[in-house]
Amino acid sequence: MVLLRATRSSHPWGHKIRTGAVPTEAVVSAHGAHLHQQATEDQRADGVGGPPTAFPKSPVRPVGAAIPQPSTVDDLRDAKRALRAIARERRRAAAAAGVPAAAVAVRDRFLAAIPVPAGTAVSAYWPLAEELDVRALVAALDAVGAVVALPVIAGRDQALAFRRWRPGLALVGAVFGTYEPPRDAPAVVPAIVIVPLLAFDRAGHRLGYGAGFYDRTLRALRAPACGRAPVLAVGVGVAAQDVAHVPHGPGDERLDWIVTEQAARRVE
Repeated sequence: MVLLRATRSSHPWGHKIRTGAVPTEAVVSAHGAHLHQQATEDQRADGVGGPPTAFPKSPVRPVGAAIPQPSTVDDLRDAKRALRAIARERRRAAAAAGVPAAAVAVRDRFLAAIPVPAGTAVSAYWPLAEELDVRALVAALDAVGAVVALPVIAGRDQALAFRRWRPGLALVGAVFGTYEPPRDAPAVVPAIVIVPLLAFDRAGHRLGYGAGFYDRTLRALRAPACGRAPVLAVGVGVAAQDVAHVPHGPGDERLDWIVTEQAARRVE
């Protein structure tokens, strides 16, 4: 088991996590749970606290405008790979430039825009590389009584599983350099999934890392046969990740909300 103890963070977006012991309570079947998968293939304009509005115009010219919607599987793969390379550099540049208040702004916009009653199960993710650090949001969700969980890779080509986690509890090392709750942590069924991303467009299309974990997971959680209300997918990042168009296919799941340091917007 890997115990992570920290104070201040060197993460580009801001916070560090603290860990401790693992809970042993029974399985949690609450209504909200995440993960980061690194594949080998590849504003609110008014300020925090008011109602969400349309995104302001980005000061950075959106990328992707020259990439048409592909018509074949091979073209789709190639278009995603091309945009993925651009998006990685763009996100890296944004992190290097420093957005020290981004994590706090995303936390505040998320909580002001998206209702999270006590007991709602919400997935988060363990931030890696230049991903937006959502640990300030996780702490706030835990404080209002949400059932927070982190994702677990169940297997290749499978949907993600989720286990209960609270700030201060232990995590174990997992694949791709991330961390996850230990095996004896309670399982969680998510109602809200906080999704990391490389890029997004305003139609709610998301560019991920290419392994398809989140698409499979959201598809399963949105299926009528699951017997639950459809999951709410909330993409989080910074405004610099906004692109003109994300190439997408029939197997790509759209986001319901997009939250950045500049805006919280429901996708219509």
